[in-house]
Amino acid sequence: LDTEAREILAQVAKLQREKGGAVRVAGHASMRTRPMDPDRHAKVNEKISAARANAVVQQLARLGVKSSAIVADALGDSDPVFFEVMQTGEAGNRRAEIYMEF
Repeated sequence: LDTEAREILAQVAKLQREKGGAVRVAGHASMRTRPMDPDRHAKVNEKISAARANAVVQQLARLGVKSSAIVADALGDSDPVFFEVMQTGEAGNRRAEIYMEF
């Protein structure tokens, strides 16, 4: 996690501590992998997206959000928001989304 991500997560943690509710973290991966069969591709991207979500979960826990208030999902490359014809699109699909549920 870079500095900006940590600052955002600090704000999320503060809001969760003040308002309660649950934090849902959805980890995503880009559609690009090195050449491999489709089943292995799906497993690799699910593992990557899980690691991305777990990094966010661990930081939220360090910031005082109780583990019982955090739900994490690994979505692999199933929900791209950018076309990946350019590297910026690929990078944009490598993300974690955070939802506050009250």
